[in-house]
Formats: sequence, structure tokens, C-alpha cells
Amino acid sequence: MLQQKASDEGLEMNLEGNPHLCYNSVECETSSSSNTKIIIVPVVCSVIAAVLVAILFVVWKVRRRNSNPNNLSLHEVSLIGPTNKQFNYHDLVAMTSNFNKIIGKGGFGNVYHGIDPRNGSQVAIKMLSSTSTQGSKEFQMEANLLTRIHHKNLVSLVGYCIDKDHLALVYEYMEGGSLKNQLSGSLSNSKTISWGNRMRIALEAAQGLEYMHRGCKPAIVHRDVKSDNILLSRDFEVKIADFGLSKIFEKDPKSCMSTIVMGTFGYIDPEYYGTQMLNEKSDVYSFGVVLLELITGQPAIIHQMDERIPLARLVEPKFETGEIDKIVDPKLKNDFDTNSAWKALEVAFQCILPTSIQRPLMFDVVKQLKECLEFETSQGSRSRDIFQSIDIDRDSDSITAPYAR
Repeated sequence: MLQQKASDEGLEMNLEGNPHLCYNSVECETSSSSNTKIIIVPVVCSVIAAVLVAILFVVWKVRRRNSNPNNLSLHEVSLIGPTNKQFNYHDLVAMTSNFNKIIGKGGFGNVYHGIDPRNGSQVAIKMLSSTSTQGSKEFQMEANLLTRIHHKNLVSLVGYCIDKDHLALVYEYMEGGSLKNQLSGSLSNSKTISWGNRMRIALEAAQGLEYMHRGCKPAIVHRDVKSDNILLSRDFEVKIADFGLSKIFEKDPKSCMSTIVMGTFGYIDPEYYGTQMLNEKSDVYSFGVVLLELITGQPAIIHQMDERIPLARLVEPKFETGEIDKIVDPKLKNDFDTNSAWKALEVAFQCILPTSIQRPLMFDVVKQLKECLEFETSQGSRSRDIFQSIDIDRDSDSITAPYAR
């Protein structure tokens, strides 16, 4: 009405202070359109932003899942082995009483004690940790190897678990723990290992490696031989464990394979470390270090002040001067056959020679360790009695005990 009069009679309308009133329909439509745009634009922008955030989140999740080393595809799972060896996560919870007893730790994760409900036997369950330095590749390698190779001196795989984010390997339980823990006396059931048992342990470990190098087709190089990976029964029977870093040689294991250096400091073959060329002699080097540990009772690396010194560097000068009594583990209180000890030391130093071509094969190591054991079992008592009861004349032609080699 007012708009009509204003139009017909020249009435002037003052709309100041009334922003929501308009003089004519055109102005009202323009104002309404502007207000609608003001409302719609931020809403649309918000929706687009939310969609973009959602897309980015999905992409991030997919990439994170694909980059997680602990994820196995269904194809990978099918490669592992028989389904009658497969457990689910709830099985493991029950077997370990909710993971209440840790018996070891490693790059893969914690190792738990458990009971196999199928037969009541004790088992060791190695769970892959989310912070593990090893992942699905190592998990699959170890599971695949242990389902197809069998030897009395290699640990047996009881089963495995692949259940969503939970990966685990289930082994036979070795009550004696690791050789490293037995030698260090860190276990509650640790006791001094006699010289004869030390030679048996060395021989059985060597036989396990010889089987991997020569008895398996294709051959396998362990790549992480160390006292921590040599497990013992209550009676010191040996089982080599931890095959996650192992390499399969489609060709002759005496040939070299180019690969990233893996292993444990103190045991790694220096030639392999320098060239990244791996062969079976790298295991031989590592075994030589383990043999020195057995002989001396000392760890592979000795910590002195701020320095980490390889065991061989400390032993070699005494070996060269013939101080056998200062080399062999003092916990034995000289209760060992001298010839056996010398032979074992010679084998150890052959194994850790700087170049692989100089080192013996595990076949030769096994042969020589059998001689060490024979010295101890058949001549040990008589040799000890003679060595301890006579005053040896170094100028005599009838010396029965060896000196510096």
C-alpha cells in the first residue's frame, strides 16, 4: 500500500534502520538472493572440506596398512604350511594363561611359555611385536623353512598363528634355555657345563648347520648363528633356532649371494660385512665365535671401559703363547682334556679366519669336533692325570702335552 502511494503520489519512504525491509520487489529479491548465497557458500565449502578429509583419511589408512611389515596377504598365508598347525589368537591366550610368563625376548618380539592343549606338552610362543625389527617377511621365511626341513638339531615348529594383527610362531619348548644364558649363569637352573658336554653342544650345533648347508636342497644359510640362538634341553641336547634371517641358495652355497648385511654384532663375518656377499662360510665364521664362547665361557663381545672388544682378540695372544690354562673357562677348574681343548681352539680359529676361502666347511668342522670329543671321552682322564702329575721338560723328545701352535 505504502509502496503504491509512494509510486503514485511521490511519497518518500525512509527505510533507514530496517535492514530487512525493501523498497520494491526487485530489491527484495536481490537481497534475498544475496543472503542465500552468504549461507550456501560456507555450507558447501564445509561439506567439500569434510569429504576431502575423509578421502585423505582413507588413503592414509590404506597406505599405512600396506606399509605395515606385519600384515600378510591371504596369498602369503597360504604359503606357510598345513592348516593342522594353525592356531588362532584365542588359542594362544589360553595356552599362555594370558601371556603371563615371558621366557625370552628378541628382534621378533617376546617369547612366552605355554601348554599345547592337544597333548599337554610345553611350547614356546614367539609373538610378533608391533615395534618388531622383523616383520612378515621374516615371519613367513621362518615358518616356511621349519615346515619343510627337519633335523634333530633344528628346533621344531609346532604351529603358527595368523589372526588379524596377531602373528606368532609356536615351537617345542627347550627347558635348558639358550647357550648364552647357560654360559653366563643367568638362569635359575644354570650349572657349569662340563668340557665333554661343551664339545657335544659344539658338535650338535655344527651338525645342524651342516644339514642346512649340505642336507637341504636348495641349501640354506642361517645368517644369525649365535649362542642366543642355540637352545638346549635339560640334558644339553642342541636345537638351532631363529631362521627369520635365513637365505635360501638356489645355486651352490659355496657361491656368493649379494644381500644386505644382517646378523648380530660380534658374530658377523667381516668379509660379508665389507662386501655384502654372503655364502655358507659366513655361518662358519659365526660358529667359530660360538665355539670360542664354549671354550672360554666368555661372551662374544667383552665390554672394557667404553670399548667393545671381540672375544677372539683377547684369546688370540694367549693361544699363540700356549697359555691354555688362561683360555679355558676357569669354572671348569682344569677338568678338561688338554688335547681336546687345543683341537677345539684350532678349529675355532680356523673358522674365524678373515677370508671365507681360508675357512673350513661345516662338514670338516663336524669331523674335527668329533675328534675333540673322542679325546675327552676315551683319553681324557688318562691325559689329565699325566698332564697334572709330571713336570714336563720342554727339551725332551717325549712331550705328551701340546704347547704353543
